[in-house]
Formats: sequence, C-alpha cells, structure tokens
Amino acid sequence: MRIKTTVVGSWPRHPEALDIILRIQRGEKIPEEEFESKIEKAVAWAISEMASASGPKAKSAGIVGVDVISDGEQSRFGYVDILRKFRGFGTKLVPIEIRDELREELSLVMPELLERTPEPFKFPEIIEPLEYVGKNYTLREISRAKKYLPKGKELFYTVPSPATIMIFYPYSKEAYRDDVEAVHGIAKALGNEYRTVLSVEGVYLQVDDPASAMGYHIKWGEEFFEKLEEHISALNEALKGLPSNRIRLHVCYGNYAGPHVHDVALEKVLPKILEAKVGTLLLEMANPRHEADVEVFKEYETDKIIAIGVIDVKTPIVEHPKVVRKRLVNASKYIPVERLWATTDCGFGTFAHTPPVPLKIAEMKLNSLVEGAYLASKELGLM
Repeated sequence: MRIKTTVVGSWPRHPEALDIILRIQRGEKIPEEEFESKIEKAVAWAISEMASASGPKAKSAGIVGVDVISDGEQSRFGYVDILRKFRGFGTKLVPIEIRDELREELSLVMPELLERTPEPFKFPEIIEPLEYVGKNYTLREISRAKKYLPKGKELFYTVPSPATIMIFYPYSKEAYRDDVEAVHGIAKALGNEYRTVLSVEGVYLQVDDPASAMGYHIKWGEEFFEKLEEHISALNEALKGLPSNRIRLHVCYGNYAGPHVHDVALEKVLPKILEAKVGTLLLEMANPRHEADVEVFKEYETDKIIAIGVIDVKTPIVEHPKVVRKRLVNASKYIPVERLWATTDCGFGTFAHTPPVPLKIAEMKLNSLVEGAYLASKELGLM
C-alpha cells in the first residue's frame, strides 16, 4: 500500500487542440474528421504526460506516472464547457458577474487583464430548461481516452456541478423562475451526464464543484451559506442511485493567482460538503492560504477518501519532493493514511487560453507529486 496520486483534470492544451478550440470560439465550423484527429492526438499526448511523471527514487522503485488520470480536457475551452452536450442555450453572450472582492484581488496582481478586458469571460445564456443530448459525444470521449490509458492506470472524467454552472451561465426567467428552480433543473439535466460517465466500467466520475468554496467570494457573498445547502441537495439528487465509490468531488477557491484573503474558511463549508454522496473529496491545500486547512479534519470523521492538494498550480515555483512528502506526512496526523491521497490544488489548464503555469513547469510539478508521494509512503512505513 502507498499513497495514491491523482490530478484535478485539465492539462495545458496541445497546440493543435488549442487551435481547434480557438477556431470554434470564433464561430468557425470545424470538419468532424479534422476535429477528431487533432483531439485524439492531443489526448494521447496529455495522457502520456501524466502517465510518465516520476522522480529518481520513485522510478527506481518502479513507480512511474500519476495513478488516476484524465484526458486533460483537451477538447474543451474550459472545465465548464457543456455546450455540445445540452440544448437550451441562446446565442447571446453574457459576461459573468464577479463581486468587488474578486475584482479588487485581480487588480492587485493582474491590473492589465482588468484594463484590457473588463469582461474577460462571456458565456451564453440559458433560455430554456437544459436538455441532455450529449451521451454519444461523452462515450466517444471516454473511449478515446481509454485507448491511450497505460496498464495499471485508472481514468476519471470531469463534469461540472449544478452550482458551478450557475456561476458561469446566467439563466432567463423563461428557463427557470429562480435560483432554487435553476439549480435543481440544471442538476436534473446534469444527472444524465453523470450516469453516462458511470455507465462505462472502471471509469470514475469527477464532479467539479468549486462553487462550494469560491462561490462565496466570487458570486454570492453572505447568501452563499443558505444557498450551499440547496446546492448540495441538488447535487445529491443528480447522483441518486449512482455508486459513490466511483464518484469524486473537487472543491477549490478559484484557479487564479491572488491574495485569496476573502476565501471562505474550510471549516464553515466542510460539514455540508461531507454530505455529498461521493466517495472521494479533492481539496485545495497546497497554496499558503489553505495549507493549514488539513487540520480541520481532526474535528470530523468520514469514510471518504481525502485527496489533499500538495501542488500549487498557481505559482511557477516547483515544490521540492521533500515538501510534498512533508505535507502528506503532516496530513496523516489528521486523515487516516489508508484514506489519504495526493493531488494538485486545481487543474493545469482550467481555461485553454490561460493556463496558470507553462507546460514545462506543469511537468516538473507532476514529477514532484509522484516523487513526494513515494517519499511520504516510505516514511509512513507503507512500503
């Protein structure tokens, strides 16, 4: 037994995948054959990147590659890209609304971004109740990824949570009357996608739910706490009857460099998050603002696997494997080691055109992840 490694999902896009994504965003129609061939090449490359990460000591022990990996979201402009899979979107693009707290933080570290593009992200409005039409597309994506999955590695596929969709995609009153109807209506539609993913044997579903943390300072403020209960309830409705041991939930504070002084405290949201019908939680704990959050687990008992972030994807500084080891050994004081995994805080390519760090740095960080988890496993007497 050793501490398993995983990632949150996205990987910097292959140049050919990025070209396809940007052309689609400009409204260009891409021939199906060209789309499939370039995305297949990108997925094969992304999986090989994750499956080859290691360090000298791990490699000498025969441990090469992250244990549970994804397709790198190579076909998507971002993790919330569901446009090919659902009907109900209009053509009008609406900028996402962000609270003053976030705008202030971004102005401190990226003033040129706010000046150049005051509305950096625009998404289509939901004008009708969402209808799922993406089953074949999703099955094709999973099949493509499985083709390149090395022996001994496991695959997960990411889908956003209902509340996270609400952060990015505004809805009209013709689609949903209010936020309660919206989150439950979106959950009903997303539930079909969740079932599609889990219909493939051996594949994990990862629900990306940063809304359960970053929703506080980005969108809802103090209203967040009353909404969180509704959000988790809607998610559980969508997951009803599905095997929790094959479902992961990723929660974070937003994949952007900044002070993060307005982030909600983990202890305020963890009790509700633990009610989610999932078998694994992936939590952001590598960045200096949240590294001590692991201590909150001394107050809670859970049978879930807890994958703690030990790699900060928002900084170009590459964690030394000994730092990863130290973080995991410390975490073992609060989380039983048989339920402790190592992961990244967030994805390396949350949005295709703005990866948080360059590819070479992402590669070095994955090497530290695998090497550090091996060193921690040795120190904890697991190997």
